[in-house]
Amino acid sequence: MVDKIGNRSWLSGEFHFLDVSQTGIVKSWVSFVSFEYHEKMILVDKDKKLAKVFVEISKESPVRNTRENIQWIQHSFINIALFTKNLLLRKEWAHAHQNFPYLHKYLLWLIRIRSAQRLTGRARRRK
Repeated sequence: MVDKIGNRSWLSGEFHFLDVSQTGIVKSWVSFVSFEYHEKMILVDKDKKLAKVFVEISKESPVRNTRENIQWIQHSFINIALFTKNLLLRKEWAHAHQNFPYLHKYLLWLIRIRSAQRLTGRARRRK
């Protein structure tokens, strides 16, 4: 995909194939998924039930840097790190290798949260 300026960008997509009776499940995604760019989404909704559900949900970006969420991410990182360490000690290389993306994900989330906290702190000091 190429934008107006000529920059190349990746197109990402997420596909969910649900029975029409299950379209309400989208409401449960609100605190985990961002719908802030909903106007750019392509919805295939033959029965128009998903559109009705979509109107009702919040389009604001979820708040991810709450104390509870940060603690959950920290615990998840520690858990998967210890699990992976034990797998490596048992020489279960393939099984341990499957955990590396999770370690990476949780570590990146923690780095992003910390970076955002530092930026917010600098902005407060400048005022």
